[in-house]
Amino acid sequence: MRSLIVQEMIEAGANLKTGEVPRGVYTKIADKFKINRQSVTNFWKRYVSEGSISQKKKEKTMLGRRKLNEPDVRLIEFIKKENPSITARELKDTLLRYSPASANVDVSTIYRTMSRDLDFTFKRLHRPSGDRFTPRNMRYTQAYLDFCQTKRPHQIKFMDESGFKLVTANRNYGHSKKGEQCIEIGRFIEGANLTLNCLIGLDCVLYFNFVDGPSNSERYLNFWHEASLSQDCYGRPTFLPGDLIIVDNCAIHHNQSERILNTFFNMQGIDYGFLPVYSPDLNPIEICFSKIKTVIKQERFKELVSKNLKLAVIKAIQENKSV
Repeated sequence: MRSLIVQEMIEAGANLKTGEVPRGVYTKIADKFKINRQSVTNFWKRYVSEGSISQKKKEKTMLGRRKLNEPDVRLIEFIKKENPSITARELKDTLLRYSPASANVDVSTIYRTMSRDLDFTFKRLHRPSGDRFTPRNMRYTQAYLDFCQTKRPHQIKFMDESGFKLVTANRNYGHSKKGEQCIEIGRFIEGANLTLNCLIGLDCVLYFNFVDGPSNSERYLNFWHEASLSQDCYGRPTFLPGDLIIVDNCAIHHNQSERILNTFFNMQGIDYGFLPVYSPDLNPIEICFSKIKTVIKQERFKELVSKNLKLAVIKAIQENKSV
């Protein structure tokens, strides 16, 4: 804005060499930019005398010295990496125990240190289960990744279930005035649960069906029977010898279902395997489900969702046929 003010001053007849300004120009410029007349005067005089209107950097004084030394900053970094959810006030208490020099440090200084010196930002916390990092599961994860590398990408296929309700289509964020709640009147009754069983490959959604209510072993096995009789988006059989079918560790995927499907797939030269426990990030079908749910939250789907949730999900899948 300072540059614009100087430009307006020159265009209004102000003399850059002598600093002279025609009568009424200061007031006119101040009214135009909605600022104080004295501010316009100061900007112009500084520009005439210094040739610049940039703000001067504050000189470091005894009061301007940083209150945290380098060891303190490194300690904050270590603690935050070990415990990301610890608050700045709790960090201050920890610093006081280990560094007497930090007695005058306030919470705002710690926040600035995390932001400027450590480049930390405040974000949503993810809490993966500790069971995921047991030695046994880590060994299984490595074996799983090694085995997947023996397959071609188009041979690996993922299956999972996802639940849908009427409220699934509700948006969670909106806009409102500062300090006011964001309220949107809408349908609150959840309605019956609709389970989507879905199988994806490298190129597209290979097969899907629906179950009213939660799934069970019988419905799970029926899905595979129907999928084995279907074709993919290119007209090829959904399953081919050498394929690897991957599912998560839901209870209905194990026990009797596991024994039956192992026999069923082995007869076709297909492997049936499981993801490492608590590892949804290794299952790309989660991205597919996220895309489907994002689509049905769009305004154009609002009426269809309220009338026919199943049809709305089908249309969303068709729009995202390629995953």
